[in-house]
This record gives sequence, structure tokens and C-alpha cells, in this order.
Amino acid sequence: TGTVVEFVEGYRGYSKGSFVMVTDGGNTVRIAAPIPNEAIDIGKKVEVKGSFATSLGQSSEYYVREASVYIVSE
Repeated sequence: TGTVVEFVEGYRGYSKGSFVMVTDGGNTVRIAAPIPNEAIDIGKKVEVKGSFATSLGQSSEYYVREASVYIVSE
């Protein structure tokens, strides 16, 4: 669970399915959802459930692909 801070270009191009969030624990996570969720916006609180997560190099940033994204607050 975390807050959306940035949209990025994903494997299907720039869409609201690919974004960066900061978790409640302070980690930075890149999300690649297969289907854009047009209701997502910067500052939204979301819960992400993904099938694969990996660390990106030496940083504290993580990557989740094939994620399902749920808005938990407006």
C-alpha cells in the first residue's frame, strides 16, 4: 500500500498502468499493470498486488509487473 508519485512509460507506452509509488514503509516501487486504471492519479493512495517483484540494482527501488492496482482512498 502506498501513494502514487509519478507516471512513467511502461511496456505498453505511457499510460496510467505504469507509475511509481512510495509505500507506507518508505520504499519506492515501480508498477507495471497490464491494463491502465484511468481513475489513478498523482497523490492517490493505492494497494498493489503483483505476480512478480524484484529489486532494481543497488537502490532501494523495487519493480512489480503484472500488477493489479486498487484505489484505497480518494
